[in-house]
Amino acid sequence: MNFDFGYIKSITDNFSEERKVGSGGYGDVYRGEHHGKDIAVKRLHPLHGLDDLEFHNEFRNLAIIDHPNIIQLIGYCYQSQHMYDEDHGKQVFAKTVERVLCFEYMHSGSLQTYIGDKWCSLDWPICYRIIKGTSVGLNHLHNAKAKPILHLDLKPSNILLDKNKEPKIADLGSSRLGASIETQESGTLKGVTLRYTPPECKNGGNNVSIKFDVFSLGVIILDIVAGQNGYSRRSDMRHQVFIELVSAKWKGRLKATSSSLSHELDIQRLETCVEIGLRCTEDDPNDRPAIKDIVCQLEELEAKCRNKMPLASEYQSRDFQNKYFPKEENDGPSHKKSDWTPAEAAGKEPEVAAENCFGEVVDNKKLDEMARYTGKPKTQEDRARLAWSLITDGDKKGNASKYVDFLKTMYGNGQSTLCLFYNATGDTLRYVTNHDWYGYIGSTVGYPAEVGNGQWAAFHHVHRQGEPSGSVGAVVYRGKKKDGQFQEYMLAWSTPWGFYYRNKAYVETRGGFNYFQRRWEEIYVKLVNSDYSSKTQSGGCEIEAQIDKGDSPKYIATIKLEHGP
Repeated sequence: MNFDFGYIKSITDNFSEERKVGSGGYGDVYRGEHHGKDIAVKRLHPLHGLDDLEFHNEFRNLAIIDHPNIIQLIGYCYQSQHMYDEDHGKQVFAKTVERVLCFEYMHSGSLQTYIGDKWCSLDWPICYRIIKGTSVGLNHLHNAKAKPILHLDLKPSNILLDKNKEPKIADLGSSRLGASIETQESGTLKGVTLRYTPPECKNGGNNVSIKFDVFSLGVIILDIVAGQNGYSRRSDMRHQVFIELVSAKWKGRLKATSSSLSHELDIQRLETCVEIGLRCTEDDPNDRPAIKDIVCQLEELEAKCRNKMPLASEYQSRDFQNKYFPKEENDGPSHKKSDWTPAEAAGKEPEVAAENCFGEVVDNKKLDEMARYTGKPKTQEDRARLAWSLITDGDKKGNASKYVDFLKTMYGNGQSTLCLFYNATGDTLRYVTNHDWYGYIGSTVGYPAEVGNGQWAAFHHVHRQGEPSGSVGAVVYRGKKKDGQFQEYMLAWSTPWGFYYRNKAYVETRGGFNYFQRRWEEIYVKLVNSDYSSKTQSGGCEIEAQIDKGDSPKYIATIKLEHGP
């Protein structure tokens, strides 16, 4: 999008100091507002020697870069005019040029803010996400097109973080243009940050290759794990000694800030990242790994970690909960799980599977424990009423939420939906089908097969690499209405890519499995035209859902039967 310079001045209050959020070697950055959303407006310093056609071509190329770990270019402004100016007391007719770049605004600032003397002040899961996300973004620049795109000024201040601390590589265009001009004028690469510049490009060297950015990435990784002097410290010792030293410093901090469940995996990730940082900063560019190999190594590491991660049923076990989520004295009463589920017509049904489900099943046996129901007939409405009153009993909602947060650390890639829903229908809900417009279930367990009355269900839907949008999907469950007939309940969510798009929640109830199967595209239109919340009623049942804002929101839904007092 090509912005008018007058419009740019209006949304930045004429580039006021109050709007200024940063400065760099190539320009000053201001916070502007476009269509009700904050954007970053970078007013470039004069780039003498830059051809106008080169500027337009460069940013035409940048505009088509679409990746979650690369800052999104929203638009730019190029305006030139001739005007009289005073030079040594004389009026001269001169050309003035304004070049402005507009990007999505990152509310958490840059990585540089969090780098200290010893390490990054952010928790390790966020540090690891930054390392992995930056690597994936750089891999896209180097390998997505036939000709690699080099950054040439990768450093912590050019790694910006969104509200969820997801990393995005920034300052790509201005660093490339500035480096290009200075190289043309002097024959050497100037305008880059010396600390993140590889040896072959220092002291007049100009051996620029894709290994330039790999070296910069390595220094950034060492900044995160060993502080802002990490790169210089590593030169005095063997690699293995440095890895062990850094690991020892982090172990105490990790033990204090993470559960013992993830402690071992965190140490494994940490040591892998230190080893990658050391290889990336080898003096000889031929000894540095290619960025695609770094990404492959991290993906292989995650595959190994997933194999070690417990299933949801293991996560809920008494031993597991006592070990990793010990019960506090004031947590309130806990209940033993019933050994059978409600009999609606005749006989007993099989016990509800525990996969991804949290909380005790509220069935007839549970009602028999209560004096007012002892020896009396139990109805679906009775079970629904009690389930609704116990929606947060025993912190079952909290445990379900912890579980999807845990899945996020294992499977998350920056764009996902953390789904929770509660069953208070008085009947078991059974999985029928699902539909993925974009993304997939990021867990080996998948959608819960059955959700008992009084249970929270939890699952994690993540963006699929290479797809043009984020996490957009739907799942359908079947249960009974007040009249005993079956009914389907659909939960749908949208956590899309894109600066201008909002998260959406949508729910629908229908009778008949084939209804949804024939109408996924129609449902998609309803979903994208929905809002942060959605609610509907049918057959004495009510279904309601809401979704948070941000890149990895929680989607929380309730399905309940209407009941009397």
